[in-house]
Amino acid sequence: LDVPRNQQARYPLHTHHLQRPFLFEGNVVTGTLLHDQQIFDTRGRPNVRDVLNGAEKWGIVNHQSFGAIRGNVVIGARGAGIVAEDGQETGVVEDNLVIGTGGGPFVGALHHKDSYLEIGGAEPTRMADFGRFGFGYWFRGPHLLVRRNVAAGYFQRAGVEFWYKSELHMIPHVPRLDGSGSPFFGIPDDGLSGSEQSNRVSIRFEDNEVFAITRAALSLAYTASDRVRGFRANRGIRLSWTGDTRLEDVRLIGEGGGTGVGANAAAGTFDLIDGHIEGFSEPYDLDHAGLVENTTVIPAP
Repeated sequence: LDVPRNQQARYPLHTHHLQRPFLFEGNVVTGTLLHDQQIFDTRGRPNVRDVLNGAEKWGIVNHQSFGAIRGNVVIGARGAGIVAEDGQETGVVEDNLVIGTGGGPFVGALHHKDSYLEIGGAEPTRMADFGRFGFGYWFRGPHLLVRRNVAAGYFQRAGVEFWYKSELHMIPHVPRLDGSGSPFFGIPDDGLSGSEQSNRVSIRFEDNEVFAITRAALSLAYTASDRVRGFRANRGIRLSWTGDTRLEDVRLIGEGGGTGVGANAAAGTFDLIDGHIEGFSEPYDLDHAGLVENTTVIPAP
């Protein structure tokens, strides 16, 4: 194993351009060597229930498919625990637990020359931007319903990250419903290309929790007009190159430092509604804050 050059498709559970809905439910994935993989077919849906070992890059991956990732446990995946790979993925990710043990092909070497990739002639891009540096959940696009998931332990980068950057050509056209109206991929055809559609669709991120040692509990990067509801965490939220963001019923309890809701200079505004932010040296970025309503703010002493 040549890390990180030989990590492609090293995923214990991986859907790839499936022609039918899938179900991954009740599995345990750990970050060691692969053995004892069994696959079951239930009512025509690929379904796996087992203990699978070998998450050298990602644990459970939805790649351009429609289905459910439900009630799984992923422990110690080096790159990210649960992943939506390209941006066209649809369906639901719910009731999962990802436990981090650090992660990343170059733990402690974030500026190593091999931590950058070149894609389609683009400028070299950090491998962290491709879900490889220790994430709980990492999603390329906004079309999944993500709810009631937990990230715990230690993640080198973030508990959850949504990242989609269309200029790197990693978001092709979003699949359409066929002419008969079959809910193949679960999203309607509105005539938009993939990047345009992704830039107009808000993420659906509801009732998730991150309690971990990590840089950010939730990271949104290159996203647009997003809504986060019912989020609980012991670290902050980071917005980078985002559109307007609405944070509802967000409860962040820090440990005496850092920023509760932070944003880089290119981020849009964010609204805080019915929230609670406590224990951060900077509760939220005043330069990017929009509407702050019915939100309790208790700075660190």
